[in-house]
Amino acid sequence: MRPTLLLVFLPWLTLLAQSPVDFVDPFIGTAGHGHTYPGATLPHGGVQLSPDTGDEGWDWCSGYNYADRSIMGFSHTHLSGTGISDLADILLMPYTGAVQLYPGTKEDPDSGFRSRFDHATELAEPGYYAVTLADFGIRAELTADERRGYHRYTFPASDSARIAVDLLHGLDRHRTWLTERVLDAELRVVDSVTLAGFRISSGWANVQRVYFELKFSQPFREFGLATNGTYRPDSRLARGRDVRGTVGFSTTEGGQVEVVATISHEPFPHNSVGGAAGAGSFAEARTAARQAWSTALSPITIEAPDSVKTIFYTALYHTALSPNRLVGAAGDTVLTTLSQWDTYRAAFALNTLIRPTLTEDILVALLDGYRQNGYLPVWKLWEDEVNTMIGTPSVPIVVEGLRKGFGSEIADALYAAVQVSLTTDNPVAPWSYFDRYGYVPNDVGELFATSKTLEMCYANACAAELARLRGDTTSARPYARRATYYASLFDPTTGFFRGKNRAGEMNPDFNPTITNEAEFVEATPWQYNFHLQQDPAALADLHGGTAQLSAKLDELFATDDVTIDQHILDITGLIGQYAHGNEPSHHVAYLYNSVGEHHKTQERVGEICRRFYTAQPDGLCGNEDCGQLSAWYVFSALGFYPVHPASATYELGIPQVESAALTVGGDRSFTITAAPYGPDYRYVRAVYLNGVRMRTSTLTHTAIVAGGTLRFELSTTPQPTFGE
Repeated sequence: MRPTLLLVFLPWLTLLAQSPVDFVDPFIGTAGHGHTYPGATLPHGGVQLSPDTGDEGWDWCSGYNYADRSIMGFSHTHLSGTGISDLADILLMPYTGAVQLYPGTKEDPDSGFRSRFDHATELAEPGYYAVTLADFGIRAELTADERRGYHRYTFPASDSARIAVDLLHGLDRHRTWLTERVLDAELRVVDSVTLAGFRISSGWANVQRVYFELKFSQPFREFGLATNGTYRPDSRLARGRDVRGTVGFSTTEGGQVEVVATISHEPFPHNSVGGAAGAGSFAEARTAARQAWSTALSPITIEAPDSVKTIFYTALYHTALSPNRLVGAAGDTVLTTLSQWDTYRAAFALNTLIRPTLTEDILVALLDGYRQNGYLPVWKLWEDEVNTMIGTPSVPIVVEGLRKGFGSEIADALYAAVQVSLTTDNPVAPWSYFDRYGYVPNDVGELFATSKTLEMCYANACAAELARLRGDTTSARPYARRATYYASLFDPTTGFFRGKNRAGEMNPDFNPTITNEAEFVEATPWQYNFHLQQDPAALADLHGGTAQLSAKLDELFATDDVTIDQHILDITGLIGQYAHGNEPSHHVAYLYNSVGEHHKTQERVGEICRRFYTAQPDGLCGNEDCGQLSAWYVFSALGFYPVHPASATYELGIPQVESAALTVGGDRSFTITAAPYGPDYRYVRAVYLNGVRMRTSTLTHTAIVAGGTLRFELSTTPQPTFGE
């Protein structure tokens, strides 16, 4: 989307129906701190072929930032919206002129094969990306299937048309921590139209292996390989840590060279090209990619202004970028990019509604990770457990999946995995400290001790619910008891959770508006102060009652002063101390329902939707985080949200669309309507489920997947009570 050439359409063309895929704008989130990429991929595909404009810095975690004006090449693996960089494997770049081995710099693109570009020449849509490389007059187009990247380069007339292959390229190769470095790489010339090799690197993922084969549409006129900057014309094999190559062609004006890149996490069989030719031509691959995205977006259709459709369908698109299916040499798949701390809050719940096959596959992947590591996965990147963020966040996902009827064939094994994972220390969940002290002390060398305690309490609350569901009351009792350990860290004199040392002494240097990584992760005490989504009534009791909790929520949104450590960049999207750009705040606006002030939930949800989601490149207020930030919008725009996802229930908010139809439970339809609809109707007068007025604001997952209608009557004024 975001084509920049002004097109004049015949009037009758405007009558053609647009599908959801037509409203997706992959540039949304590529500016600011969204960390998304605009390139070509399939839903949950193993190849993410996208332009790289920078290789270092926090706002280049996806390799691309809209603020840049030059491109260094197109690589085949990318992360969507993460706060840490990795991947960007196997960079290709077309250029003309003398042989260049290095991309050069942003400050001086002429020092290498990097090229300037103008956003006016970019076009991005699901499964397709194109740009004109201004310095060389080359039109670059990209598309993908599940395991292949397809390149089509249209050259000017030239006897020195070239395509560079860079195996050293990666993201954040210059940092002092988590530096991405190549351990070993190989590039070889197989025949006159084929290159092959591998790249083994270490960065966020401790070890990442990528095997690849490149099939060109015409024979090379010349070729050469380089190791450590030494270029050898006609060389057929290069191996080392800094490996590069270039192939050359003679082209006429408008002459095209296509490249099909097949990648795998496993070596290809000897003398095999791994099916590098692909399933067809570039045009056929592009058409197939669009159809795949049309199918992936079809479970939800909405009626709303076009600007809202763009925001909504782009959000739905973002939720389908992760997790990814890595395709092995034999065609088998491995599920990766499992960012559980982020996605357990809403992204997984969305999958349970509209992507049942993926939901089953996620549960299988979590069980596989448990069998490999001895505890349920925390953050799986490529084939590695990177133990990023905190707690045991797979537990809420497993419990939610089982409660909603998924994973029945492996339910016993998953329950056993939950039990073991809640007693086995992992690098980000010190269960032995948790059980010994009733909290994680802030003086035992554990970062984020208070945040960890609260997340570990939530995991136990989920496990208690699962144990009761299975009739295991013996296990349910200790889980329920451990779930209340948060109480020992609550300080009624300040109204906040505060860190304690081993002696039980609370941190004397406490300021709720200041970040402190010894106790809180990517947050101030304000943002974690409401982390009892499993029991809002208990949260109210801690604060002295529902009136006091309501006042505390009001104070959250009104307290403007905040002091954030310079290197903590994730606290974004602020309304007072509420930080929508990071996950611990995502359920908080809906907590007003629990204190009987539903109109305040409606006010805040509407404000967040309008303020922090726009149809611009900077239209996301923080890291997209593998679909979670977008899943919040999808749910909230529909009118409900999973505050406590493992409960298999949702809290009602207020729709941001006029109507929506969800395909659920196989072929059933769940329809949502909101009327009167318009910018002045920001409150809910009444809600009807299948014609019956709802007396509580809780909607069950069972009611949704059974099919039916949810009708919101909207109002211009707040309603003092819900359901009366």
